[in-house]
Amino acid sequence: MNVTPKNTDGSKAIRVSFRLTNTGDVPGTEVAQVYAELPSAADLPSKRLVGWERVTLQPGEHRNVTVELTPRQLRERHLLDVWDEGASEWVTPKGQVSFMVGGASDAVSLGVTTTLN
Repeated sequence: MNVTPKNTDGSKAIRVSFRLTNTGDVPGTEVAQVYAELPSAADLPSKRLVGWERVTLQPGEHRNVTVELTPRQLRERHLLDVWDEGASEWVTPKGQVSFMVGGASDAVSLGVTTTLN
């Protein structure tokens, strides 16, 4: 699993790349989900769904998958933002963000981090 860029202010796309393998004996489809865990200063639940990719694989097949979070998605969907009640606006907390991939929120891989500036 890889996340680029390693540092961002949200003005460039964030790409989460990983390898997906069908280890079963029949063709299968997986909706690979990308979750972000914001810096602790955000004081929010541990994970939020930020992207996904539907992938169909034959038995034994593997594929490199990239989920791209565009600057527009980051801005319009507030994917890495939190609501600041005092300022009445969306803000992006500074610090480390972990990205995780899995088929569900309770079945994710270890995170890879990037830094929000």
